[in-house]
Amino acid sequence: MTERPPEENWHDCACGERHWGTLGAAGLLAWRPDGCFLLHHRGEWTHHGGTWALPGGARRAGETFRTTALREAAEEVGLSEGDLVPRWWHIAPGHGRWTYTTVGAVTAPAAAPLAADWETAGVA
Repeated sequence: MTERPPEENWHDCACGERHWGTLGAAGLLAWRPDGCFLLHHRGEWTHHGGTWALPGGARRAGETFRTTALREAAEEVGLSEGDLVPRWWHIAPGHGRWTYTTVGAVTAPAAAPLAADWETAGVA
């Protein structure tokens, strides 16, 4: 097993909450051309386990929010950069220097998401 990067740790936020990712985090809101959205079911053993969420996670050193969102989508639901066409992004307000950025992207018609790693119990 590889050692996780130091950025993959908790950040005590100015909002009073504790967030994952010392450099911030990003997630992907993906939808098919027919309008169906993609969610991943978090494994019970993860942060907010058992909930449905966007694929996403901690931003690593040298990554842009877009790179983070695309990497996490590949890791968690098996979508490659070629499966996605990013359309917009949004930074959630109210967190001081810590940021969570959502990247919105349409999937290629042939994209086939799947539970690709230990963090993902399922996809829908």
